[in-house]
Amino acid sequence: MKLVYVGGTSFMLPAAAAIGAWLLVSRGYRVALWWSLLFLSGLGLIIASKMAFMGWGVGIPSIAFKAMSGHAYLTTSVAPVGMYLLLQGNSVKVRAVGVLLGIAFSLAMGACLAFYDFHSIPEIVGGTLIGGTVSLGFIRKSASLPTAPVNPALLVGSALVFLVVWQLRPGSLERWMVSAALHLSGNEKPFITRDSRC
Repeated sequence: MKLVYVGGTSFMLPAAAAIGAWLLVSRGYRVALWWSLLFLSGLGLIIASKMAFMGWGVGIPSIAFKAMSGHAYLTTSVAPVGMYLLLQGNSVKVRAVGVLLGIAFSLAMGACLAFYDFHSIPEIVGGTLIGGTVSLGFIRKSASLPTAPVNPALLVGSALVFLVVWQLRPGSLERWMVSAALHLSGNEKPFITRDSRC
């Protein structure tokens, strides 16, 4: 059950910010910008999906689809990229194994979400596909760019960014989504979903 919380906004948004800081310092603003654009675009799709359900009840009841899983998206977009960066400087095979481990972690997250009834299978698949598109698309885009060796200063700097963003309580994104959905739809209460957390 604890694995599910690792995939939430409270942990994964700081991790995504730490990746952005890592890229900015080690490879320059262009690759950091690519990561930011891809990650935020995917997150925007997840938020739009959740707000559409919470505000207007938009979904596909026949397949138990209410909104794409944010947990599945976050883990699938962040974990493979994090492993890819941690293993830079190693052989292509080692980095590929790292990416596969990140994907395996994401799939384990999806299995937990289904087992504990946080999301339906279609919701998990939707989030996973978007997250996989982001992570693998970024890895492919950045593969030809120069790498910087992993060093203590880079690790410490990224950890500090993680802690700063973590202290900002990114888990409050859920409340913002609910408030925005109600404001735009004019409803007093959100439609009930199995798990409205991003």
